[in-house]
Amino acid sequence: MAKVKHGSNILLLDIETAYKKAAVWSPKQDYIAPDQMLSDFYVLCWSAKWIGDTYIYSDALHYDKPRYKKDPTDDYSVLETVWEMLDKAEYVVGHNMRNFDRKSLNARFIQQGMRPPSPYMVIDTLEIARREFKFTYNRLDSLAIALGVGKKADTGGFDLWKQIIEKQDLKAFNKMVRYCENDVIINEAVYEVLRTWDSRHPNTTIGDGDTRPKCNACGSRHVKKNGIRKARTQTYQQYICQDCGHYMQSPTCEKQDKESKQSKLRSI
Repeated sequence: MAKVKHGSNILLLDIETAYKKAAVWSPKQDYIAPDQMLSDFYVLCWSAKWIGDTYIYSDALHYDKPRYKKDPTDDYSVLETVWEMLDKAEYVVGHNMRNFDRKSLNARFIQQGMRPPSPYMVIDTLEIARREFKFTYNRLDSLAIALGVGKKADTGGFDLWKQIIEKQDLKAFNKMVRYCENDVIINEAVYEVLRTWDSRHPNTTIGDGDTRPKCNACGSRHVKKNGIRKARTQTYQQYICQDCGHYMQSPTCEKQDKESKQSKLRSI
């Protein structure tokens, strides 16, 4: 595993899962009953990298040849390795990470009898895009193109999944791993642009042992005071990161004398 270069351990992660199979009477059927479900999803592969490192970690079902040959749907070995990555992370960045990747992995972890990894905080680039902006499309590929930081690799569409799941095509599987790795690279580029604007970005510098002010988002020490931020009843020292432009405020409010406090009336 990669060494932690700073106080915070930020992991970028992406997974690819198998599609579900169902028996239906209409392509417009809204609800599929449990007895119509022929097979459920499982994890095909994952890719990850640590912020500040260049190495990309990946694992896929077909890498464990004995297990894959016996049962190409058995994702236990893949879950073990991604569990280890998550267990080391303090923050996990991904696109739709909270609702798809994280919950999908948790579902497979518990189904395979595994315990939860150490708690980590999710930084979801899809949530940032929806909360802070009004892009026409919030897909990762669309955001990357709009922000000018690249684009996703072409998978060839549904046929790639079909080649892997129905035919166990190893060439197709290797292509999916490369696709997954590229997603991590693109997601990192998108995240590095969006985090400057994220008004709810967690302070990823907590616990690094450095008492000097640092940017909550990018970790830069080039932070300077930038006026006063007024809240509803208090004022705070405002800061700006000179590297990424992220705004922050002091954790405690500015001190006011008793007379000044009494003169600041509240609406009721």
